[in-house]
Amino acid sequence: FHPRGDRAYVMNELDSVVTVCHWDARIGRLTPVAEVSVLPADASGPNYPSELVVSPDGRFAWNTR
Repeated sequence: FHPRGDRAYVMNELDSVVTVCHWDARIGRLTPVAEVSVLPADASGPNYPSELVVSPDGRFAWNTR
């Protein structure tokens, strides 16, 4: 979750994609709003991301693999 609590990040291990979701705590619903690849455009070979860490200020997120 983002430190503000209004969005969550879902790591899709098989696709190497992070889905950014809006979190509505009032009704308990995640709504997907964007997908971002965790791979550079020129990457090749297998990649299995497993954990996403969000910085305390919410400015950065990275895959710890």
